Amino acid sequence: MAIVSISISLASCSAGTGTGTTSSQGKESSTSTSTPADSPTPAKTAKPPQVEPDLVGQSYDDALRFLSPYNVRITKKSKIAADTPGTVIAQEPVGGSPFSQSITLTLSVSPPAVPDVKGKTFDEAERQLKQLGFTLVEEPVFEDERTDGYVSEQSPPAGTENAGQVKLTVVRHPVVAYLADKAPVSKEVYQYNVGSAKANGQAYSHAMSIGAYGSNYSSSTSTPPAVVEFDLSREYRKLVTEIALEDRSSSDANQKVEIYADGRQLAAETLTFGQTKALSLDVTKALRLRISVTSLTGSGTVVFGDAKVQGLQSEVSTTTPSPSQTS
Repeated sequence: MAIVSISISLASCSAGTGTGTTSSQGKESSTSTSTPADSPTPAKTAKPPQVEPDLVGQSYDDALRFLSPYNVRITKKSKIAADTPGTVIAQEPVGGSPFSQSITLTLSVSPPAVPDVKGKTFDEAERQLKQLGFTLVEEPVFEDERTDGYVSEQSPPAGTENAGQVKLTVVRHPVVAYLADKAPVSKEVYQYNVGSAKANGQAYSHAMSIGAYGSNYSSSTSTPPAVVEFDLSREYRKLVTEIALEDRSSSDANQKVEIYADGRQLAAETLTFGQTKALSLDVTKALRLRISVTSLTGSGTVVFGDAKVQGLQSEVSTTTPSPSQTS
């Protein structure tokens, strides 16, 4: 949100006008009004109280009247809020603190209409929205076709009144890590291979193939699943893959695939021979990825075609460029 800061020396209330400057930095933009050096000071200044008054909830005019006798320097900021415009909604130092000769008062303001930022870069949209006082939420969408940072959607739309927050859908070129290139932190499988594989007639160069124990497993209990786990370090946002049975599987093969992130089930799919399913799963802030494959009938191997996790460049510690960045 944008915060407009105006510094006022109460000594200037009876003399000249200062010079205004505007700057934008982070969530704040400020306008300062300074008192000329030759401005006279009040003839009398009341003895200040020992502690800072609690001005939250008062109008700015009431707060100004209270502080004026003590020649306090006031910095005024604005923030979109539901309170009556001009109401003090925050102060620094807070009420009850030792009295200070300078204070910052944050005042409520009514939100302006939402501007149209669709089609702009994220930096342009962020700067404009924050200067107007809006809270900004970014929702990244991973793709390589459009420019990184392109704002493809906004909510609410331009012209909306009384909105304090704007959500932007922003194109981001992802950092990519193939699971076939990552070492599992644990695996209990009948078969595990990485590299090239072919499933349902489709060739994959970054495949991960997992074979579960079949019905001939030597145990009096049910057939255990094949399990592979990966450390994601809470750095990735998406898991994208196609799953299918490897072409050399038996035609009567049925395999169950389950995917978990920190114990939370993300997917449960049953695959038959000649079937491909595309998955795009949210793994935001996940620490441990668990993949489980259970053989139901027949003999087969599940291929995870070009399975990859995607993240933001600002969040992934070791970056692997997306395909477009290496071409």
